[in-house]
This record gives sequence, C-alpha cells and structure tokens, in this order.
Amino acid sequence: EARRSAQTALYMLARDLLRMMATIFCFTADEAWAHLPRLAGDPDSVHLALHAGVNEPAAVRALWEQVGARRVELMPRYERLREVRRLVTVELEAARKNKTLGASVEAMVTLSGSEADVKWLSGAGAAELADVFIVSRVELAGEGTTLRASVTRAPGTKCSRCWLYREDVGSVAKHPDVCRRCSEALG
Repeated sequence: EARRSAQTALYMLARDLLRMMATIFCFTADEAWAHLPRLAGDPDSVHLALHAGVNEPAAVRALWEQVGARRVELMPRYERLREVRRLVTVELEAARKNKTLGASVEAMVTLSGSEADVKWLSGAGAAELADVFIVSRVELAGEGTTLRASVTRAPGTKCSRCWLYREDVGSVAKHPDVCRRCSEALG
C-alpha cells in the first residue's frame, strides 16, 4: 500500500509539473505527456490540460480535495513530529562532533518520555520514525516526564543497498550483503 501511495503521489506531481513546464518546454512537455498514463477524459496534448481544475477529470479534482482536507487534519501531527526531529538532530550533531558517529544512518535513537509521548510516537511506528530521522533504528522507552532523545551506534551490519545498519543483513542466502527488507524488494 505504501508503494502504491508513493506511485500515486509521483503521478500527480508529474501531471502538475508537465502542465507547468508546457509553456516553457513545449515539445518536451508534450512528449512526456504522451508517455504518462492517461485518465478518462485526459486530452491528447498537455497544452489542452494547462489549467488545473478546468480540464481536470472529476476523479482527480475529488482526489485533490481529499488531500487538502487530510492536510489540514494532519498538520498538527507533522508539526509535533518536526519538533521531535529537531530534538533528535541536536543529539545526532553532538554524536558527530564527539566522533561517536560519522553519518546519521549509523545511529540508533532512543526516545524516552511520558507515557503519553511514547503512545503518540508509537502510533507513528518505529520504522517510520527511523525514516523521518534518517537513522537505522528507533526505540521507544516510557521513562521520565519530558521527551528526550539519546543516540548510540546502531547494532548490526551496513546493508549494501539501503545503507542502514541492520541485524538481519545476510539472513537471506540469495542476497548475503543486504537486509531482509531489501532482499524482498530485490525478489
């Protein structure tokens, strides 16, 4: 589902970028438009689809309205995530300065705080938090009253594909130098 969601977002970006580029790169935009998957009601030329909303298929307009409504709903959550990310970034920079780490992907971040903080963070998921912080691993600990972050070196071996330090690198014989997640992606 995450892959499909990313593909949809990239598709919507491609449509909008091509419409914006069409006035400057006429032929290039039209050629790229010809290779873009079509929705029902899409014109043959990007130049006939220049104005979003005017020539936009109803399904795309409805999708953008849903995105707008969801954005308003999610903004407070993302603002809070950005605050936590700033807290983590300060600790990562300190670890780099102390030569404990070279790159952020070498890190394991432990977030500790109140039970409410940990519950909120666990709703995001440790893997997703690791992606947001650009680290190999995130652990949550319900200790203390204020949210704190500590950084240590991540356990495991560096995956040659995603560069994250994972304990499951080499666990699939077919791909001995990658983690299980990358091995599944490689097939």
